[in-house]
Amino acid sequence: MTSDDLARARPYFDDNGLPSPTLYNGALKGHLGDVESDPAFTSFKKVLQWAGLESIHFRDNTAEPKEEQFWRQVDRIYDIKEEDLLEHLPLFVSDSRSRAKIEAGSYKFNESST
Repeated sequence: MTSDDLARARPYFDDNGLPSPTLYNGALKGHLGDVESDPAFTSFKKVLQWAGLESIHFRDNTAEPKEEQFWRQVDRIYDIKEEDLLEHLPLFVSDSRSRAKIEAGSYKFNESST
């Protein structure tokens, strides 16, 4: 994966620099049109593969939101403990301003990173 791949994949990340489970699920389900020919989606899949997250899938037969399904699977794949989170932070937060706020302990996860 290159920095160009990461930059191209940006449309599939949320405002906080995290992968957007809603957009990813929508793309997989065909709700976003033909994404297979979209360079941004191709790059996003490379990012997920590089991060070891290409096996994430979504279930429609549950009331659990897609975001919770996604992050539950990320937790299972990485088996990340809170004390290990900062070590793995670059895998999840692509926005350097948000990463700096998280490392400083001043980031509010329910607010925009701006």
